[in-house]
Amino acid sequence: MYGSNPMTGGMDLSSLFATPQVRIKRMMIRDTGLYHQQYLRPFQAETNSTVLQFVQNHDPRTPLDANGVASIANQFITPSWQVGAPVEIENGFGEARFRFMMEVETTNGLYTTTELVMGYTNYKGSSNLTGTQQHFDPNMEFYINSVTKIRVQNNQQGNQTMTMLANNHILTGNQISYSAGAYQDRIRNLLPSKVLSNMSLRQFDHGMVLTDTGIDVNTPLLSNRNNGSAAQYLGKIVNGYQQSLTTPDYEGGDGYRNLLNGTINRIGETSVAEMSFMTVLSGMYNCMTNTFTLRDLQSLDPNVQNVIQPLLSVSMIDYRAMSDQTTGADFGTRMALILNSAIPGIMMDYTLTSLEIVASNRTMNGQTFIQLGKPHSFCGVDLSFQLESVKTRIVKEVLDSATFNNQIDYDLRMTCNLTGDTVINLAISGNNVHTPYVFPTYCDALYSPMLTRNLNDVNTMAENLGNIFGVMTQRYDTQQAMGNMGMQTEVLSQMPVMAPTSVPQGFALPQGTFTPSMTENPVYDLSGPSI
Repeated sequence: MYGSNPMTGGMDLSSLFATPQVRIKRMMIRDTGLYHQQYLRPFQAETNSTVLQFVQNHDPRTPLDANGVASIANQFITPSWQVGAPVEIENGFGEARFRFMMEVETTNGLYTTTELVMGYTNYKGSSNLTGTQQHFDPNMEFYINSVTKIRVQNNQQGNQTMTMLANNHILTGNQISYSAGAYQDRIRNLLPSKVLSNMSLRQFDHGMVLTDTGIDVNTPLLSNRNNGSAAQYLGKIVNGYQQSLTTPDYEGGDGYRNLLNGTINRIGETSVAEMSFMTVLSGMYNCMTNTFTLRDLQSLDPNVQNVIQPLLSVSMIDYRAMSDQTTGADFGTRMALILNSAIPGIMMDYTLTSLEIVASNRTMNGQTFIQLGKPHSFCGVDLSFQLESVKTRIVKEVLDSATFNNQIDYDLRMTCNLTGDTVINLAISGNNVHTPYVFPTYCDALYSPMLTRNLNDVNTMAENLGNIFGVMTQRYDTQQAMGNMGMQTEVLSQMPVMAPTSVPQGFALPQGTFTPSMTENPVYDLSGPSI
């Protein structure tokens, strides 16, 4: 390992360029159910007076992160109220297939990375379903839905600890082309850095029509799972912009474009090249890919057959008969979409792969009661000590924001399994009947709110972020000028803020008076079967 090369401090770096060694430590293969057709529900933005006044009142010296914008995030960004283009998956959502999770160690020279790779197959390719020995089709295609990079350590007590280093969806443009109706056949992305790049390009075009190919999804892209949370998405962007305002990024002349580019550098997504297993696959296929076969795995690690842990059933659960379609434009469907999009990202921040949630604001004081059950980590690590932090984030970033700061009453029972399904039973607005929603979480990158087939979604997001940036820049400039004159900056909060061009669609609160049930800290039985 060590040689006499003086340029490297005596270290022989030749091993860094050796062929990476892949070890599949374990691989779990499970059945999926049968599901309703899924549709794209991309994030859409529209500024209103509440959002702009919130930004106006904020002291630019204080970080405006996800926690800071949680109270207004879902008033600015929300999943589309109307369904978009249908999501395409191999053989359709009514097809029986497998879902999988595997722990992969990749050794490349001097270091080893550990990644949790999750996804699904194109069909249910196995035989001897009822026997002890399963035989899988070596040509069955596996599709990677997400990759989580972790660091696993043993503490002094001999217990294993896990640290999440990267938590990403794999966004792809390899869905079947759909060009009918109002939808364009290309898949675009709403990743924060890509939207800002689009805004920067507009500053450069000087009236010319330029094509921003950066928003097209031509090859696999990484998207932090937390982008599915409106609070995390907006907080990342405005906090990055605020940092650019207070640094040399903000210079005269072409200052706005400098601000945008500085923000992009701060909030850019992780490159696919940083995902070790996908890099190895890409080397095998000579192109960036998120697919592989069991035969590919066997060539990388001949021992993979010995670490596969199948749990297969003869019959499939048909969720189409057990759940509502998620095509509605009602508030309940919107809230279910928000829960399904935001909570998995929070879970993976704590390396949780499954969790049960019971929450309600139908309490004596109207405050949110929340109870978590059956936390599970893929590596079997005890994460109970982190559940209070998980509770806090779910309430603040998701539940309070989605209900307009707790103005809408709700009762929620939710089970989220990142390698399986998300099952939501939700009652809102005084209704005691719980509406069931089921989402195939094992392939949720396919219907991520970061994806759209409508270019207007990208343009609208850019325009409305520009409204917020305008208020932030104006306040910062005014603060600097008043500071130079020795004036108190508190008067900034009293300055008028620009009026929105229109009231955001769907943000009017339902009419009537809500009467929460008079139950203080209800206790629910969480002992049901896990998915």
